Amino acid sequence: MKFVSGIATTTIAALVTLNEQGCSDISGSTKPRQPTTTGTPYTGTGSEQPATTAKPLTTGTGGPTTVRPISNCPGKRLGMYSWGTELWRQGAREFTDFFASAVGKDWACGDIFINIGDYTEPSKIAYVEDLVPFIQRYRQSSQNYDSVVWMTYGDVVSNDGSLMIEFVGTFYKWAAGLDKATAYSLGKVGLSFDVEHMAPSATKEALQKAQALKSTTKFASGNILVQHTIEGKPNPDGTDYVMRYADSGLIMLYRNYMHSSQFSDDSNILSRAQYMLKDQCIHCLDDAYATANYQAKLTIMVEASCHPADYCGKISFCAHDDKGADYAWNTLQTMESELISGGTVSQAQFGRLFNPSTTYAIHDWGWVRCYDPISETLSYPQCATYHQMAAQCRATLGPVNP
Repeated sequence: MKFVSGIATTTIAALVTLNEQGCSDISGSTKPRQPTTTGTPYTGTGSEQPATTAKPLTTGTGGPTTVRPISNCPGKRLGMYSWGTELWRQGAREFTDFFASAVGKDWACGDIFINIGDYTEPSKIAYVEDLVPFIQRYRQSSQNYDSVVWMTYGDVVSNDGSLMIEFVGTFYKWAAGLDKATAYSLGKVGLSFDVEHMAPSATKEALQKAQALKSTTKFASGNILVQHTIEGKPNPDGTDYVMRYADSGLIMLYRNYMHSSQFSDDSNILSRAQYMLKDQCIHCLDDAYATANYQAKLTIMVEASCHPADYCGKISFCAHDDKGADYAWNTLQTMESELISGGTVSQAQFGRLFNPSTTYAIHDWGWVRCYDPISETLSYPQCATYHQMAAQCRATLGPVNP
């Protein structure tokens, strides 16, 4: 997308789509993992309030806290990935109010992701004045002080690593400008590179620059982090750099089934996980090498969007609207169990590789909120066409525009 005079307009979505391997291809179709509603200026809903100036967390004496409150989010540590800036800018409360609800505390106790920039304007952060109030609002609403708020830079189009590297400076200029009390009030935050097809050298340079600039901020050690995607297209050198120099690696694992009467098991979500751990990350299962060289913890991201995309019926959980969020969660749990029981990884290796705080994340919240049991508890007008879109997704078993 492109940010113009404070309004984001989509330019990527008409160009990019997923292929069956979960990689992006240039085409005339759309790719689910892109902004879809940012072209409309924020107008608010009946449940939202005007923007207010959020304040640092305080103790009973009125001063800044020195001990962070205990988190109150006992449910599944599932990460929620979002794209549309209308979910967080200008005091919007729909997204943050979700995390305060009972169903939010049951389903969404993991990290969250918001999109703040992309390759079209790497010198800018979208709606920068709204970032701090949003993150503080999320902490106060969710009572979750353990999760990371990942702020994403997106590029699956340009292949230009210099733009990603430029955005590192943009992000840290913002982060370094926050005073200590404000930084404390935000909890854990991070810069996430949602990118594909980058030269390994660009990935290495961006990650090393991001790690070096942490010291320019007033965030406590471990409270400002760096993440990079691990894509489906073979890129073992880039993946090695992600594991070495990022704090988190986000594996894009686009399949929606373990066992299916329609699709082959040798292309299921388990097989994609095995490919990622053996062929994409060629040293992940080398205990000696990985222990000596790797620091990143892995999070698996799956697709839930219903937007028209290549192979939507095979890659997105939207196609299973009759089964809801439980089906997605149970599929992931079965995959994890069979990764270990089948000998792909040992229990110890799984613990070494994956982030226990957010092992799984789902894109994107704009569609996940339409899944049962969330939709049984909370009503969103945006979900009116959910089942119609799910039927279209279910029927899309190949390229949208062959």
